[in-house]
Amino acid sequence: MFAVALLVAHKLRAGWRGWTGLALIIALAGGAVLTAAAGASRTNSAYPRFLSQSPASDVLV
Repeated sequence: MFAVALLVAHKLRAGWRGWTGLALIIALAGGAVLTAAAGASRTNSAYPRFLSQSPASDVLV
């Protein structure tokens, strides 16, 4: 069991830069997805909010 722990510790010490880079790329991609979803939600409700705030006419002759 001790040998396995030493092997895992060595592998983590040797490859921490790669794991950190991968985590950073995943975090950036997740942030971009969440930002796009928030923007889409706000855009979806923009026109109804505009109509409720402006005294737009229903019929134009």
